[in-house]
Amino acid sequence: MKRNQLVLVLFFTAMAALMVAPVWAQYTTPTSPASGMPATTAQPQQPPAAPAPGSVALINVAEVFEGSMSFQSEMERLNIDIEDKGAEFELRIQALQAAVAELASMAPDARQVREIELAEEQAKIQIDQQAAQRDFRIQEAQIYYRTYIRIQTAINQYAVHYELGAVIRFNTQAQVDPDNPDQVLQEVNRQVLWYDVSRDITDAIQNMVNQGAPTPSPAPDRNVINPRGPLPLNR
Repeated sequence: MKRNQLVLVLFFTAMAALMVAPVWAQYTTPTSPASGMPATTAQPQQPPAAPAPGSVALINVAEVFEGSMSFQSEMERLNIDIEDKGAEFELRIQALQAAVAELASMAPDARQVREIELAEEQAKIQIDQQAAQRDFRIQEAQIYYRTYIRIQTAINQYAVHYELGAVIRFNTQAQVDPDNPDQVLQEVNRQVLWYDVSRDITDAIQNMVNQGAPTPSPAPDRNVINPRGPLPLNR
């Protein structure tokens, strides 16, 4: 009798741990990627001279991710799948809890057999949860990678079209909270200290990504790198 009581204590202790939300319940809707601290936009007093071929352009990659319609659509579908899988596990856990509640009314021999079965079901749920979490992380990574390739393709086409010398990633933000140590440290260490707003090609790349990154026309305008203006496209 004492042995069965000990088994039940251990079993219910394990069950209490299992009743914690599914492993990916702590999963937060992936947000768009960002790196470093944003550079503060400086407004020139006079329109800058048109840059020559070989100029450096800037792009806010996080903003392009956020504005990518295909990225947002894929992430929305993934989040729905996560919620559906979470509901499925919740039903399995509830069924397991109900089965555990029935143990008290069972004969000792039958109860011992049932305890083993429920322990196996508990382990199966945990294994399935871990597998689902792994699968969702892979799917998320694939969505990010596909979107990044689309962005990179658009940047390559744009840079070749306008004969740019380089395209540098940067972030934009209106201001830094001086009471936030992390923001202050990132602000101090930021790489882009000042930039001409005409060098920001974020909007142009955003449009190309949402249009399927079409190929630019073969005749580049050597007087403009783009300053968020339209890029000639073959539709």
